[in-house]
Formats: sequence, C-alpha cells, structure tokens
Amino acid sequence: MIRKNIILISLIFIFLFCSSAFASWTVSPTSISFGDIPIGSSKTVTLTITNTGASVIKIQNIYSSIPEVTTNPSTGNLAAGGSLVVAVTFTPTARGNYSGELVIVSDDSSKPSVTVPFTGTSSYATGIDVSPTSINFGSVSVGQSATNYVRVANNGTSDLNVSVFVTAGTPFTVSPISFTLRPGQFQTLIVTFAPTEKGSFSSALTIISDDKNTPKVVVSLIGDTGPEFPLYYSPSILNFGKLAINTTYEKILKVFNTSSNIVNVSIYIQNLNGGNAFSLPSSYPTSFEMGPGEIRQIPVRFLPTEKVYYSALIYLVTNTGTARISIMGDGADYIGGLEPSTPPPTSGGGGGGGCSLSGTPKDISLAGNTALMIMPVVAIAMRKLYRKFRK
Repeated sequence: MIRKNIILISLIFIFLFCSSAFASWTVSPTSISFGDIPIGSSKTVTLTITNTGASVIKIQNIYSSIPEVTTNPSTGNLAAGGSLVVAVTFTPTARGNYSGELVIVSDDSSKPSVTVPFTGTSSYATGIDVSPTSINFGSVSVGQSATNYVRVANNGTSDLNVSVFVTAGTPFTVSPISFTLRPGQFQTLIVTFAPTEKGSFSSALTIISDDKNTPKVVVSLIGDTGPEFPLYYSPSILNFGKLAINTTYEKILKVFNTSSNIVNVSIYIQNLNGGNAFSLPSSYPTSFEMGPGEIRQIPVRFLPTEKVYYSALIYLVTNTGTARISIMGDGADYIGGLEPSTPPPTSGGGGGGGCSLSGTPKDISLAGNTALMIMPVVAIAMRKLYRKFRK
C-alpha cells in the first residue's frame, strides 16, 4: 500500500515537472502606463509574449477591457523559445483618466491566461493658432480710437479653453477675454487702441490656453499719438449689423476738419475678409480737400453675399497722420436671424397690396389695392344695369 502511494506521488511530481518544462510562457512588461495623451492622438507600446517551454503554445485571444485600448495581433502561435510582439495602442476619446487590463488567453493548461493592467490619461489639448502675432496701430489722435483684430483658431481635435488679457495701465483693450473653441472653430478678438494722452505706447496681448505644446501666445501691440490729427469722424465704428444678403446698404461717415488749415485727404477701404463687401460709391472721389471747419458726409456701402461676418477698415490719410475706422457687418438671409417657418405669400407681379380677400367660391381672389379700386366701379355698373331692366 505504501509502495502504491509513493508511486502515485512520484507520477504527480513527474507530470507537474513535465508540464512546466514543456509548456510555459511569460509576458513583458507586466503593466503598462501610457501617460498623458491628447484627444485624437494615439500612443503605442509593445508587449512581448515569450514561450519558455519546449512545446508550441497557441495564444487564442488578446483583448482589452476598454475600447480606447486595442491590440494587434490578437492571436498567434509560439514555437518553443519563440516570441510574439503585440502592439498595444491607447487612443483617448475624451478628457479624463483611463484604466483597465489586457487579458491574454492561451491553450497552456498550466497557465491558461495572464492579465496586464494599464493606465492612461488625457488632460490637455493641442492645435492653437494665433494670427497675427504683432499689431502696429500707427498714429491715433488723443480722444480717438483704432481697432484691429486677432484670430484665434483651434486646429486640434479637442476643445480648447482660452483666456486673454492685455498689459494693465496701457491704452489697449481686448474683447472677449475668455471662451472655449471646439475643433475647427475660431474666435476673432477685437483689439482697441484709445490713447488719452500724447505719447508712444506698447503692450502685450497675452493668450493663455490649455494647449500643452503652446500654453501661452503673446501678441505685441504698439501705437502712438503722432502729430495732432486734423480730422474728427463720427461714428468711431461703422456697424451695419445683421442684414439680408445680396442687397446693398449704405451708411454715412461724417468727417470734420477741426483745424484752421486746408487739409488734403485720401480715403480708401481695406476689406479684411469677404472680398469687397464694403466699398465707396464708384463716383466718390478718393482724394479731396477740406477747408477749415468743413464737414463732409462720406457714403459707405455694404453688399453681403454670404452668411458670414464681414470686417474692414476705412483709411483717412492726411499729411499729419492716418485714421483707421473699423467697419463690420453680418450677412444673413433674414434680418435678425429669424427665419419664418412658413414663407410669406408672394404675388407673381410684385408690388404692394394692403389687403387680400378670398373665400367661397375658392377660385375668386381679389388682392391688394387693385381690388379696392375695382369694387366701387363694379358696384356702380351693377346699379345702372338693375335700373335699366326695371324700366
């Protein structure tokens, strides 16, 4: 009896020894840390599975517990002493912390599976683009102002949080001061120089974002008051507002010669976007003289052709300096941006009409002023016909 037990125990030890000798495998590394990866980007690390035994091992499946981590390949055969290199890729889809595990399944009865834990995070964005990076406002008279624009775009694949400020104590301002840009969006910053005393001025427009690669962008700003500018203009910004497209609109810019001398003036418009949406009438002179105290009314036209935001600058150039006047406007199919759910009725002939009469029978319809003019004539004719037949 004792001999039988000894033989059985020996057989068990021999089986276990043979199993470990002929079918065994290892995985390296035993854990994975992907680090901080921006949304839309990926990071790949390699995982090596090695057969340390003497027989072939079949890797039946390799899978991840979360969809943001993938493997390639997901199966394979390991010859004795052979290795399988697996690419493990982390692609975050939202900001946050990620964790999970890889499960590697084999046909080895002594080690049917191995788990490899992993971690990763996505806490930042990339893709900020700022243009221009410097602005020279030139000479602006005390009490006047000039406006320029900076475009901040998000060329990345995740939301970008942005805050903006200018150096305190300088005659420069910026708006807006904070916003969030989705991928592909941009924001136009309105930068204004409004000196209250004579001199030369400089400032820094600082743009802070959660872009890891470029967390801070600085736009340099300079401007001066120059010689006393002889002209005063009103309004300081020409804003057409939101208007229907493919229609021409006109606003008046009033320019005053506040000096006691004759001033030679040149005028032109620089469209910053949208083609030539803003213009002067073709018959309007681009250069003229203004006598002391003279007032001139300059017509400025706006023709939006698309549903976009338009901006431009009017330049008033004199021998003592240049004034830059901002123009802006929006193109929209319906004024105010409210499209009616049912279009208003139209008549093929156009023109006006103060009323519309319709009813039974349905094929009779009198509309507008024409119907109001015909109705008395018809009534008189019917009365005369009635009297004739009565006689």
